[in-house]
Amino acid sequence: MNLMGKTSAARRRVSLWAPPVLLLIIIFAVPVTNSKIKLLQVALLAATLFAWLAAFRPKARLVTIGILTMVVALLFLLPARGVVSRQSLVAANTHALLRYEGTTYWWGGESRIGIDCSGLIRRGMIDAALREGLLKFDGELLRAAPDLWWHDTSARSLGEGYRGYTAPVTTAKSLNELDHSLVRPGDLAIAGHGSHILAYLGDNKWIQADPTANEVIVEKAPSENWWFKGKVTIVRWKWLDPARTSGREPSTK
Repeated sequence: MNLMGKTSAARRRVSLWAPPVLLLIIIFAVPVTNSKIKLLQVALLAATLFAWLAAFRPKARLVTIGILTMVVALLFLLPARGVVSRQSLVAANTHALLRYEGTTYWWGGESRIGIDCSGLIRRGMIDAALREGLLKFDGELLRAAPDLWWHDTSARSLGEGYRGYTAPVTTAKSLNELDHSLVRPGDLAIAGHGSHILAYLGDNKWIQADPTANEVIVEKAPSENWWFKGKVTIVRWKWLDPARTSGREPSTK
C-alpha cells in the first residue's frame, strides 16, 4: 500500500471512532445524568471500542478481544475478599469524598463539574470501591462500583436501605445532639425528612453537597448549619459494616 493509501485508511479509521469519542466528551461535560444518559454513555463507549478494534488486522483483533474478555471475566468473577480487604476502604471513601470539597452544587449532578447531595455520597463510594477493588482484587467491590453508578439513588432511598446498600445504625433529634461515639467514618445521615444526606468523616465532621452554600462543604458538629438541627437517621454502607465483613449479621445499633 502506497503512502496515499495508508493515509486514506488512517483517515477512515479516525472517522470511525472520532464521532463517538466526541459525543462522550460532550455528555461527560454535562454533570446531570439519568438512566437514558447512562445508557447512551455505555453505547458510545462500546461503539468507540468496536471502532478501535476495527483498525486492527483480523488476527490481532481476535487476540485483543480474547484478552479483553478474559480480563473482564476475571475481574468480575473474583470473590469478595472480606474484612481484611475492607480495612482501607473507609480511608479510601473519606479521601474520595474530600476530593469533591468545593465542587459546585448542581441538582442531579454527580461529577467534579457539579454534584448534588446523593450524587456526592454515591460518587465517594463508587470511586473508593473501584480503587480498592482493583488494588485488592476484591470482586464484590469491583461489581459494586458499576452497580452504584447505574442505580441512581436518592437520600431517602439510601435511608430506607435501597437494594440492600445500607443498614440502619441509629436515629437522633439532630446531628448536633447525636452521640458521635455511635457512628463511624463513612456513615450516612439522612436529614430534612429524607430530602438531604451527609457523610461522616470522623472527629464530629460531616461532608455534604449543601444547596444553601451552593457547594460541597465540611462542617463540624455542633453547627449552625440548618441540616444539623433537625431529626436524622444514620445508616451504614454494607461494604463498611465490620460485622457484615466479619461474617456476622449487619450492625443495627
